Amino acid sequence: KWKGADNKSPFIVLGLNSGMEISEGSENSAENDGAFVFTLASLDVALEPKMPMILLEGDSYAATKTAFDNKFASNNG
Repeated sequence: KWKGADNKSPFIVLGLNSGMEISEGSENSAENDGAFVFTLASLDVALEPKMPMILLEGDSYAATKTAFDNKFASNNG
């Protein structure tokens, strides 16, 4: 929801070098609008050497949003 000053922090990337996995999760239809709530953690054998990073394509939120949507768009025709 908050994208940072001038929309410069719209997407935060976690686990860039070593990946992440769900370490804990729960789902309850009476809480959080029925959303699956989860915690991410590095794999036990891997340590993430960097802090979370900000993804910004070019210099605009619109360009980053388009790239993000294109990357994760369904290819089911």
